[in-house]
Amino acid sequence: MSRILTTEESLLNYAAWYAMRYFPSLRKLREALMKKSFNNTILVDLVMNQMSEYISEERTVDGLVRMYVEQSKTRPYIEQKLRLKKFADEVISST
Repeated sequence: MSRILTTEESLLNYAAWYAMRYFPSLRKLREALMKKSFNNTILVDLVMNQMSEYISEERTVDGLVRMYVEQSKTRPYIEQKLRLKKFADEVISST
C-alpha cells in the first residue's frame, strides 16, 4: 500500500511532482491528491488552491496537443487522451 500523505507540505510536493510528470487536468490532479491523502478534503483544498495558481488547463492542453501532433497522432486519438486526463470538453474543443 502506498504512503498516505498527511501534511500540507508533503501533499504539495507530491502535487508538484504529479503535475510535472503527468500534465493532468485540475480534476485529475484533485483525484490523485484525494487518493494519496485518504480523502482528506480540507488538505486537498488547501493544496489545490495553491496549485491552481500555477496550472493553466488551456496551456497544458495546447502543449499536449502540440506534442501529440508532432508524434503524428490523429485528432480522435488526441481528443480521447485529453478526455482520459479529464479535461473539460470546452477546453478540448477550443484547441
